Amino acid sequence: MAKVLSKTRLSYGQGDADVTPPGSDSFDVCGNITAITGPEFSKDEIEITDMDSTAKEFLGDLKNPGSMNVTFNRNVGNVGQERIRTDAQAQIRRNVRIERLDPSDDSVIETADFVGETMEWSEDSSQSAPFTATSRIKITGDVTYT
Repeated sequence: MAKVLSKTRLSYGQGDADVTPPGSDSFDVCGNITAITGPEFSKDEIEITDMDSTAKEFLGDLKNPGSMNVTFNRNVGNVGQERIRTDAQAQIRRNVRIERLDPSDDSVIETADFVGETMEWSEDSSQSAPFTATSRIKITGDVTYT
């Protein structure tokens, strides 16, 4: 039976990903995460039909790893959350790590490493609800799973 994954840790690189490779970067853990979606892979279609074709023909374009979306209970003192918010106002790419954890003992089941740029940050402080934030990080290049 497949293991149910209900715990995920997001770590955000401290260095500029254009000059700091993931293996030599230091990471800040982003706390108080309530949801993560992504990476979300897709490819565009390239039509290659010609006069000799008997039906439409297509090739897949380069893969697009899409974006990662994350929702937090906002913790103003959390270094990872603050770095993501600051980067939404800058033009910098960071190394990002998502670790899927075994809920029974917090051991790492799978790790996804990639370079991303924060494109969106939104905060919500609605009445009678937790102070939350959501962010979208656009993934650039390959995602490496280990």
